[in-house]
Amino acid sequence: MQTRVLTTSLLLATALAAQATPFTSPAGLLTTDGSSNHDYILFKYNKLRWQQLDETSVGQTATVVTKIAWRRDAVLATNAAYAARSIDLTLILSDAVKPVAVSPEFDNNYAGTPTTVFTTKTVNLPDWTQKPAASPANFDFVVTLDTPWPYLGQKPFLWEVRADNNTAAGTNYGNDFHSVTGSTATSNSGVALGTGCVATGQTSAMLLSASLWNHVIRFRMSAGVSRAPATTPVVLFIDAANASLPIPGLCGTLYALPTVQLPLGISSSTGTVSTIQIDNIPYAQSAIGQKLYSQAVALDAGQANLPVVVSNGRENTFPADPATFAPVTRIYQYQVSPTSALTTPTPWTGGIVTKFE
Repeated sequence: MQTRVLTTSLLLATALAAQATPFTSPAGLLTTDGSSNHDYILFKYNKLRWQQLDETSVGQTATVVTKIAWRRDAVLATNAAYAARSIDLTLILSDAVKPVAVSPEFDNNYAGTPTTVFTTKTVNLPDWTQKPAASPANFDFVVTLDTPWPYLGQKPFLWEVRADNNTAAGTNYGNDFHSVTGSTATSNSGVALGTGCVATGQTSAMLLSASLWNHVIRFRMSAGVSRAPATTPVVLFIDAANASLPIPGLCGTLYALPTVQLPLGISSSTGTVSTIQIDNIPYAQSAIGQKLYSQAVALDAGQANLPVVVSNGRENTFPADPATFAPVTRIYQYQVSPTSALTTPTPWTGGIVTKFE
């Protein structure tokens, strides 16, 4: 324990002595324009939450981050949409899980305790309407942190933006972007088994959608339900075998026995249960090619016999490993309009070019 504390102290001292060492995410772009652009999410929407996970700087000299900066893409044409604006901004930095293991559940992407390095304040963003005269553009959107953050260069790191009250909400903003080679995962959306019951108040059968994801160091499962009974708890049965079991009085066939039972939540007034993520299913190469069976179940007093409805069954195959693993990934969520629900966060590869100094 004493050795570990001493090692950490020495690394932190090294970082404190290297405060002026700038780096970018993705790495190596201080004086080089990114390979692409991304003008349609970051600093555009309200209720925005953006996370970028990066391991391209692992192994670099430890440093203390005191500022974060962004720049305009140098290739995008002059565009009046990229006008100045203000937002309420919060910034978070943290060590991260490996980018290939990025999860749609934001909080599962932290490795250790995240640090709020810039508490919520209104900030003014520069006018990016004019195409820069030279490439790359200057990092002219600069935020000085409230709390310096030591990056030791030992683990992937994560930067997070939370933004709201955008004075130009819905209007694009021309961020520089860099693509990377590789994938976040392979996936299998499976096949439907049979047809579910028609729940009370519905005109079509209850439907389960489910996918399995292979992130190399873990598996992940997502599941969502539609056309369930309204405002009713829905449970997911998960099994390793196809039961294909007819039960007297049940309106459908039982394909998955309740070997594992997972509450999915309470259905909406229209019978929908939003997609949930089952993270951190332990990885085993021997599982690849094996099948997993699932089925959604809910109580329904309106049924003629047993007061239960089931969805279709779902057969998913554990997919093979990705051929290459992306070293930079991102997820984001936002609100399109003041009356709309938040979008569903989805992992992507590549990242907005961001400077740390």
